[in-house]
Amino acid sequence: MIEQSTEVRGPLGCLAIPWQLGSAAMAFVEPPPSKSAVNRAGKALRGRFVRMSRREREDALSLVKHWRSAHGFPLNTFQMTLRKRAEACDPSALVAQRLKRLGAIDMKLRRFETMRLTEMQDLGGCRAILSSVDSVRRLAEQYREGPATQAPDAW
Repeated sequence: MIEQSTEVRGPLGCLAIPWQLGSAAMAFVEPPPSKSAVNRAGKALRGRFVRMSRREREDALSLVKHWRSAHGFPLNTFQMTLRKRAEACDPSALVAQRLKRLGAIDMKLRRFETMRLTEMQDLGGCRAILSSVDSVRRLAEQYREGPATQAPDAW
């Protein structure tokens, strides 16, 4: 069962709500209030913070890190559902997740000069490795036919 704990403020005063799921705990980080500010921070990162004061650089970097962190809780939620479904298809399934590292975000923004940080579609990723093609097909079928999400009580 998921239990909500006391809320705290994270970077730039954004809300971070700790959650408890059984023995695992994770904080939900509220996304920054302004996508345009996130995009400006990404643009500053791409430009290596040219003509910015130290404070402006720190604020921009903090906002990029915060944007990245805000994807952690939804990614973890999806990973838990994927793990449950994958293990139902193949008990030896391996499930992993990751958030893109700051250096990789920087390199991608430089490679795609017109990309906005808020449009980067691979800030987080999750995968399941199963032992057979049949197991993969069964897992895919669960996602095609099953509900898009599960209620926390079903975990």
